[in-house]
Amino acid sequence: MRRMAANGGEWLAGQRKDILYVPEQQCSASIPPVIVDVQNTIDNAFMRRLQSYCNHVYRKYDKVDPITLVLCAKTMPKELADNLQDSSTGSF
Repeated sequence: MRRMAANGGEWLAGQRKDILYVPEQQCSASIPPVIVDVQNTIDNAFMRRLQSYCNHVYRKYDKVDPITLVLCAKTMPKELADNLQDSSTGSF
């Protein structure tokens, strides 16, 4: 069984990350790092920060694309929500 561990701390720009889970062994496409972020409001500025977080994790953990789970507690503008779409091409 593969185990994940929470990795606390801050991102490069000094923002606090919510949760980053990384495998106790080496990251790979079959067990990538997982970013979990809880937001009151999801807006374009948050989406840009999220992209930056993903890029940082990609570079730090062996160039493995992270999985990202964002939980929205309050609102997301309709214009932003309309641009999101389901994808069946992900590996998870």
